Amino acid sequence: MTIDSRTNLDGDTQDTTSADDHSAKSAVVDAPKKKKKKKKAGAAKKPEKLTAGARFTEYSNPRKHPVVVALAAVCAVALVVAGVLAVLLDRRSDELAAAQQAARDAQTAEDVAGSYAVGAAQFEFGNLDPWSAALKDGTAPELTSRFDVAVQTLTPLIQEVQWSQTAKLIAATTVDVRDDSEFVVQVFVSTHMTSTQNPEGINTVTPYTITLDRDDDWLITDVAGIAGTAQDGSIGTGSPDALPADPSSPGADAPAAPAPAPAP
Repeated sequence: MTIDSRTNLDGDTQDTTSADDHSAKSAVVDAPKKKKKKKKAGAAKKPEKLTAGARFTEYSNPRKHPVVVALAAVCAVALVVAGVLAVLLDRRSDELAAAQQAARDAQTAEDVAGSYAVGAAQFEFGNLDPWSAALKDGTAPELTSRFDVAVQTLTPLIQEVQWSQTAKLIAATTVDVRDDSEFVVQVFVSTHMTSTQNPEGINTVTPYTITLDRDDDWLITDVAGIAGTAQDGSIGTGSPDALPADPSSPGADAPAAPAPAPAP
């Protein structure tokens, strides 16, 4: 910087500075000062990488992440409810399947028992072979032997009075299931019978109680019948029972024939 001392007329001395020196000085004053970066006191350090367990603990803290915790709780409840519903639906499905199977079994028992009762209740005195076969069809061995005795005993009587009988099924209903395999079916058969004693015929209704074993291909293990009851007020004699008398019971020497049932 150049200083020029000059004396004015009054004898005073005056310092003058050149324009260049003033410009340089202004440039120095006006030049922006570089700011030094200072670290803020207490500045947070770079967080360390958390493990999976630590992250779970962090997010499961209800104070820090209440929304996350609430959503997790809702999801947990939803999973529990879904599991319970799945168990209930599976149980309900099993119960429905069991009920449907039971209904199918009952229908099969009723079909078999109804068909058997109709076959056992109809015959024609001139040809008793079909009736004999129908009595023994699908029956257990002990019943088959009893029916053989019944046919041999009743054949002379039927032929003597020229007894013929037709039959139709009225209804067959399962009334009991024993040991989950033995089906007891109540069958009602309508028959129309004619003979030399009743040439115009008699209509009767006969109930049969037939037991079948589902696990033995629906084998008929028992047949019980009640003598037919007149349905239309007709009168006459002769109304044989479908079940031969027990050989050990009194009067077993004259077992009865299949019970007649009335025509609708």
